[in-house]
Amino acid sequence: MEDSRSFEVAFAAAEGAVEALERGELTLDDSVRRYEDGFKALRRCYEVLRSYEKRIEVLGSELGAVAEGAEEPVWKPASSSSLLRGALEAAGRDEDLPRVREGDEAEGGEGGTGGDGEGDDA
Repeated sequence: MEDSRSFEVAFAAAEGAVEALERGELTLDDSVRRYEDGFKALRRCYEVLRSYEKRIEVLGSELGAVAEGAEEPVWKPASSSSLLRGALEAAGRDEDLPRVREGDEAEGGEGGTGGDGEGDDA
């Protein structure tokens, strides 16, 4: 049977199992049962977190993301044409697209601090 609990419900169940085990008032049988329940709940928490992490990665690749800049967060556009970009351009609304700060686009969006040995050798 698939566990469909939300993250919050699963986390509360795992937390409850830990608290019950820490009190030390359970029989051995109940302790093992609570440990198993807590472990299943924790596994569900990780599943939910992984699914959200994947969603965020997809959104970042489709729409772009905010990255740490030297002084402030910087908008980093998607590396390929995104669905949003295509839809806005098709609708003639490309003025609504996020703008890249000057210099970011020419430097591959890395801010020019690559250190990869490529670029100006002169």
